Amino acid sequence: MDLLEIRPAVPAERQPLFALHEELFRGEIEEIWGWDDASQWRNFLKEWAESETFVIYKAGRLVGCVQYFTRTDHLYLFNLMVEREFQSQGIGSEAVSWLKGVAREKDTAIGLQVLKTNPRVLEFYQRQGFEVVETVDAGLKLRWDGERMR
Repeated sequence: MDLLEIRPAVPAERQPLFALHEELFRGEIEEIWGWDDASQWRNFLKEWAESETFVIYKAGRLVGCVQYFTRTDHLYLFNLMVEREFQSQGIGSEAVSWLKGVAREKDTAIGLQVLKTNPRVLEFYQRQGFEVVETVDAGLKLRWDGERMR
């Protein structure tokens, strides 16, 4: 596998990342809540402003991103995107490993939520060592406590 570059995102990458968000999630969002272009864009910009956003490049091509919020007792991973043609190539796993390194440096856990409509994503995070800790309306909350808790 080509080496990945994971680095802080810059404003010029917002639009391509939003296009990727729409490509990957529009169907699920439409099914559960309905899709509205303007409100999705506003929400994307709000999350961009309030979160840590890192882009993932492979061989010089933007292929995804990792977005998380820093909470008092954990990092909340709310978005991990990888272009469809690059999925199942270890990029998501490498991005999660990278975020685990960030969590270890901060001596904290990682939390996230997956939609119940996407069992493939749930299985992915469980393979990465995340455990289901709570069921909520549309999804499941997961947590990784890493070696710090053992």
